[in-house]
Amino acid sequence: PRSIKAFLLNVVFASLGSGIYEVLISLYLISVGYSETFIGLFFSIGAIALGLFAIPAGIISDKIGRKTSFIISRIGMIISLFLLITFVNPVVILLNIALFNISQVFYIVSSAPYIVDVVPAEDRVRVSSIIFFSSFIAITVGNLLSGTLSSIYGKIFSVSQNSPQAIRFSLYFYVIFLIISLISLLKIEEIHKVKIESVSSFLRINDLNLKNFSFLKGIIIVLIAATIVNFGASFILPFFPIYFKSRFNISTQYIGLLFSLSNIPLAFASLLSDKIVKRFGMNKGIALCQFLGAPFALMMGFPFGLYVTYFAFVMRKIFLNFYGPIWDNFLMSLVRSEDSGKALAFINLSVNIFSGIGTAISGYFFKANLYLYPFLIASICTFIAALLYYNYKPTNSAHCSPSS
Repeated sequence: PRSIKAFLLNVVFASLGSGIYEVLISLYLISVGYSETFIGLFFSIGAIALGLFAIPAGIISDKIGRKTSFIISRIGMIISLFLLITFVNPVVILLNIALFNISQVFYIVSSAPYIVDVVPAEDRVRVSSIIFFSSFIAITVGNLLSGTLSSIYGKIFSVSQNSPQAIRFSLYFYVIFLIISLISLLKIEEIHKVKIESVSSFLRINDLNLKNFSFLKGIIIVLIAATIVNFGASFILPFFPIYFKSRFNISTQYIGLLFSLSNIPLAFASLLSDKIVKRFGMNKGIALCQFLGAPFALMMGFPFGLYVTYFAFVMRKIFLNFYGPIWDNFLMSLVRSEDSGKALAFINLSVNIFSGIGTAISGYFFKANLYLYPFLIASICTFIAALLYYNYKPTNSAHCSPSS
């Protein structure tokens, strides 16, 4: 369908930019003189802002429709990202990472419900896998572009590829890609939305009635498990580029290459999602991936050489990321379509509040070169989450039909 093609194009360009941002943002902050503790605060404020606005964004998304939510998200992300990488004042940086993530949450809580709206139930895992595959290919290219663009700028203007100017030049491409993503989203169709007769009806207090959130009892274990695994991940994910650079003294371009290569096996592994679900079921498939990924997270914290550490990095990335389409469809199968935005919002609230706390703490570990502790925490949290998913027994009647 035309809408899915336009949505996929949006995913590709947004992911290209995300691949650049993933590698460079922490290195950029280091290059302009900030410490690991500030970087921890930076990611912490962003995560907490995303979490706090997740529920309002979910309610708004369910009312105004997915397309409008996507457009609001992209416009906000474009403006805040431009300001974030243009000015070096700490207040401006922290304010705009908060605004960037607040804008982003409108996209996050709308994307999976949009797939549910436009794709038949029997095709959702396959379509989600294709989108996930395309996203990771684009992120791979973005990772590679990050160091390459900085290197090109450095050679043209005779400055270091690690300089703020070179890194900022690369990050501006994320802004450009988000603009193209926005243009793509303008072409998708809105499926349905609740008619808003007035501002007062739009903001009516009934939305906060506990009866409207009764679906929570059916997803509480999923919410807890997602929070735990992401709390652990928050101790290490934002610091990967700094970790490789400080521990192994490698260039920005080489870091971009390593990140891009790590996405290739992950992209192909994501195509196995359908087979995993058929063989193990959704919850046990997620648990299996997490059980396999936990040891590699721990392995990264030990003082091995670059190649062994990188191998552990790649394996952890594969097992703890490629079940993404499975998780999306698992959650959507537990709630009614009209509750899907709110369900994602609650999970994002919990996940990001705790991730913000974890990132803030971890900044001190990385500044003190205490590398083992963050990776140990990440590994333990992943194992606990895997146990919860493995033993999960759905109680929500919506489990048999995501649109019931």
